[in-house]
Amino acid sequence: MRNFPNYLPKYGARPDVQFRTLTSSFGDGYSQRGKDGINNRLNSWPLTFELRTEDMLNLQTFLDDHQGVEAFLWAPPDESEGKWVCKGYTGPADLAPGWLSLTTMFERVFDL
Repeated sequence: MRNFPNYLPKYGARPDVQFRTLTSSFGDGYSQRGKDGINNRLNSWPLTFELRTEDMLNLQTFLDDHQGVEAFLWAPPDESEGKWVCKGYTGPADLAPGWLSLTTMFERVFDL
């Protein structure tokens, strides 16, 4: 498993956290909820990278090589390293001569 290249996303990124749950509904409005699996906390990070053209090409190559299915190692700000996938990206878009912007969504995975 490869490490994500040492490129920092645009400052101000924040995670999107969802919880996977199972719900059973019974009569009279009664329902019961429970965690769906031991890793039911879904964590994703919408990230924007603003990089020089040559660095952006390296980033695109890395993401294209993984094709949204192969996990890579990455550590979000102030968190420990884990396994992540990127199922797609938007861009790159021109920012200024020699600079490009690319937007991604990193999703935490719990592969074996």
